[in-house]
Amino acid sequence: MINRIKQTLPAGIGFAIIGLLSGLYVWHNNIANLGDALIIPATLAGLVTGMLLWWWLIIKPQRCSVKYGALVGALIGTAAHPLCWYFNVIKAHICFYILQNGHCQQAPMNFIAALPSSIVYAYLSLSFLYCKDFKCRLNRGND
Repeated sequence: MINRIKQTLPAGIGFAIIGLLSGLYVWHNNIANLGDALIIPATLAGLVTGMLLWWWLIIKPQRCSVKYGALVGALIGTAAHPLCWYFNVIKAHICFYILQNGHCQQAPMNFIAALPSSIVYAYLSLSFLYCKDFKCRLNRGND
């Protein structure tokens, strides 16, 4: 078990840094008025998804190539989206029920309802990410 962690930790840290940078980008550009809501969940989702899928798809079957690594990296980025949104619900529960500060004024959804919701939110955020250029081209054509 320790050996698996040692083998996948560098990849997990790399994907966690990408998640952190993505969360900071969302916060800095105030995308969808999310504020800093996704910084911690995106970082954790990158770490967990990166370590698990890197082990399962690269290390265990011993498929070490740049091409396969890039494909797995894209898969990790896509698979981390629903986990990020689910971690955001967990963060909201911690904020509302444990910390009980003024920052969290609304009770979050329950953990069961958060499962399908995180998939829907992930689909919407991935749609925004992948379709952004296409919409820009459509808008330019209407000028």
